[in-house]
Amino acid sequence: MSRAFLAGLASLGLLTSCGDKADGDDSGTGGPASEPCGEPCELQDAHNFTYETDLQFEVVEAQALADVCLDWSALSVDIQGHAFTEGIDEIRLAVFGTLSYDEIRDGLASDQLQQSDLSLYMECEPDGPDDTDCCLSEFGLLGSYPGIDQYFEEGSGSWLFTFDTEGVDGTRTMVLLIPTSESSTTLVEIDDETCSLDMDVDLSSSTRALVAGGTAELTLDWSALTRDGLGNELAHEKINELQLARYEASAEELAENFFDLKTLASETWSMSVAGETSASLTALEGDTPFTGLSTEGTWLLALWCTVCENPVPKAIVILEAEQ
Repeated sequence: MSRAFLAGLASLGLLTSCGDKADGDDSGTGGPASEPCGEPCELQDAHNFTYETDLQFEVVEAQALADVCLDWSALSVDIQGHAFTEGIDEIRLAVFGTLSYDEIRDGLASDQLQQSDLSLYMECEPDGPDDTDCCLSEFGLLGSYPGIDQYFEEGSGSWLFTFDTEGVDGTRTMVLLIPTSESSTTLVEIDDETCSLDMDVDLSSSTRALVAGGTAELTLDWSALTRDGLGNELAHEKINELQLARYEASAEELAENFFDLKTLASETWSMSVAGETSASLTALEGDTPFTGLSTEGTWLLALWCTVCENPVPKAIVILEAEQ
């Protein structure tokens, strides 16, 4: 499965499930919502952020056994609300032979989609940023193009297409096609209304982890984390990057601008943690050396699955420096 496609869908295709939100306040360092986490700092589910999401994508009935084309020339904003200026580098097709739209949504929300649910997986790579259409006959895998339009039969299942841009986190948009002999549609136009993703993020109710300030000699251990922000079981093997960032904005302001976390940071450091459940922050790398947390700003620790192509970290914890 190319670049953990199902994992990316499961993390992005978030429905309306959510993790339990703990009671607490945002009173700052030393307040009721802040507790020492020890050394090494052992992260618990109470430290993790929570969020609710609502993903909607259009379902289009298209002409069966036709070389149906997808045209995204009218797309100007992606599902994260970012301006669409870079072009599409890859469209991925996953055919779910027996799953309905609702079952796909539920499976995405609960991270329960399996490779066995797929009856076909293919990719299409546009020629460049000015190439804004791709037809079924252009989809292939590993250099083979079998002409999948001949498989676009009525009753063959739900054909889910996701659109991605290299270097941009998260799928830009998606659409679901249903082949039917009663439809004459052979051109599907993708625009800003085709797909939407709304998020309600809570960074303030979780317990803040108090650590020693002014030193990089800190070790974080996330082996005790059992759930992601939605409340689904956390797959530790999917986490491959740790990121620490300092922001001038408050936790509430960051929650309101969640999809811009990477660009809003005043300072950012990261490290590879593939296959690990703990790490020493002395290994962090950034534009400047990491010398420890200060009492200024908001510090977010994020655990990412970068190959999942999702815009949501598996975990986000607010760290605070002890005064």
